[in-house]
Amino acid sequence: WVLLSLVATLAGHWVRARRWSLLLKGSHELTQPKDTFVAMMTGYFVNLGIPRLGEATRCLSLHRLTGVPVMKAAGTVLVERVVDVLCLLLILVGTVFAARDEWGDFFQERIASPFWGKFAGKEVVLVGGLLFLIMAGLGLYFFLRMELGKKWLAWVQDQASKMRDGLLSFYYMPYKWRFLLYTLIIWVSYFSAPFFSLYALRLADQQAVLVGFVVFVVGSVARTLPVPAGGLGPYQFFVMQAMVVMGYTEGEGLSLAMLNYSVQTLFYILFGVLAFVLLGVWGRRRM
Repeated sequence: WVLLSLVATLAGHWVRARRWSLLLKGSHELTQPKDTFVAMMTGYFVNLGIPRLGEATRCLSLHRLTGVPVMKAAGTVLVERVVDVLCLLLILVGTVFAARDEWGDFFQERIASPFWGKFAGKEVVLVGGLLFLIMAGLGLYFFLRMELGKKWLAWVQDQASKMRDGLLSFYYMPYKWRFLLYTLIIWVSYFSAPFFSLYALRLADQQAVLVGFVVFVVGSVARTLPVPAGGLGPYQFFVMQAMVVMGYTEGEGLSLAMLNYSVQTLFYILFGVLAFVLLGVWGRRRM
C-alpha cells in the first residue's frame, strides 16, 4: 500500500508537469513535460527548507532548462495556484457537507482556537510590521524619483509585461478540456495517498473514502501554512485532530499523519535531488 501511495504521488506530479506545459503553450512557450517536471521538483525540494521559495526556484530552473522567461513562467504558476485553491475550496465544502455530523465545531474547537492561540499577545509584532511597511513604502517612493530608480522601474514594467503573458496563458491555451482532465487526475492522485495509507495501517472501514477525503483536505490546508519541512508540526496536528473527530484514537491519527508525511517527504527528497542533478546536466547542455 505504501508503494501504491508513492506511485500515485509520482503519477500526480507527472500529470501536473504536463498541465504546466499546456499552460506555457498558452503563453507561446513550447516545453517538454520532462523539463517542467524537473523544474517543478526542484521547487518542491527547496520548499522543504524555505517555504514559498520553491515557486521562484521552479521558474528559474525552467528558464535554465528551456529559456522560458522567469516572469512569464511565474505568471503561469500563479494561474495554477488560483485553479488549485478553487479546487481545494470546492472539495473542502463537499467534504464538510458529507461529514457534517462528525465535524460540527471541529475547526473552531480543535484547530482554530488551539492554533491561533499560539499567536495571542503578538500585537507588538503586528504593529512593528506595519511600521516597517510604511517606512519601506516611503523609501521606495524616494528611490523611484532618482535616475537609478527610473531605470529600475522600466525593468519592472518589462518583467510585468512578461508576467501578464503568463497570466493570460489559460485564456489562449489550446485544449482547455485537457487542462481540466489533468486537474481531475492530479487531485485524485493527491487523495489516493492518504486513502492507501489507511489500508497500510489497517484503519480502513466502511467510511474509508470519506475519512480519506477528510484527511486529504485537512492535510492540504495544513501544508499551505508557511512552515519549513513540508508543514512539519501543523500537518500532524491537523490530521490527528481530524481523525479523532472521525472516531479514531489520537495514536491512530498520529500514525496516519506520520505515514503520509513520511511518504510525501521521502518522495520530494528523492526526486528533488534527482531533479537538481538533471538540472545541472541538462542546463549545461543548453548553455
